[in-house]
Amino acid sequence: ELDPVFKQFTNQQYMATMAKDLGMIQPHVAQSMYIFKQPEIGGAAVPHQDNTFIYTEPFLSCIAWWWALDDVDEENACFGLYLDHIKKDFTKKEDLLKRLMVRASADGKGVEFIPPYNKDGGSWDEYDRKDFVSAPVSKGSLVLIHGNVVHMSEKNLSKRPRHAYTIHVVEGKGTNWPKDNWLQRPSMPF
Repeated sequence: ELDPVFKQFTNQQYMATMAKDLGMIQPHVAQSMYIFKQPEIGGAAVPHQDNTFIYTEPFLSCIAWWWALDDVDEENACFGLYLDHIKKDFTKKEDLLKRLMVRASADGKGVEFIPPYNKDGGSWDEYDRKDFVSAPVSKGSLVLIHGNVVHMSEKNLSKRPRHAYTIHVVEGKGTNWPKDNWLQRPSMPF
């Protein structure tokens, strides 16, 4: 939250109230991102679970808050949700080790994927794109994504942008931020 406008937006009281309504006791914003999906060039987000990128121990607690800054539909690369995967109960880091992103070394330089990521555009698991359900939303909509939900989006090949603002919120009570978590900040709230 380096930008004061985004910091002010992210830290509004109603955000903490909503997080507590979702069952969090001490919600903490672990990361915020502005996602650029420019017309005709916006990159794809391969199938992934946020709990494999932003994780806490002893239990996984990430919830993504994703705001649509543009109308989002299949034409400009809306979300695809892999609904079958929602039924699986992943609660610990060990459950997700097949697809984890961690710090590459103790000096904090770089990250690595466990197992190694296929740089040709594949994901850790092979998902059939037909098993994903499109999730179009209107500009200004807030989408909450549980950290275990597999989701993705294709390249934006349309003439319209598909920008978004996202925060990843984690539980602070009873959890810790692992030293091998790829994201390490001096001001992490744990």
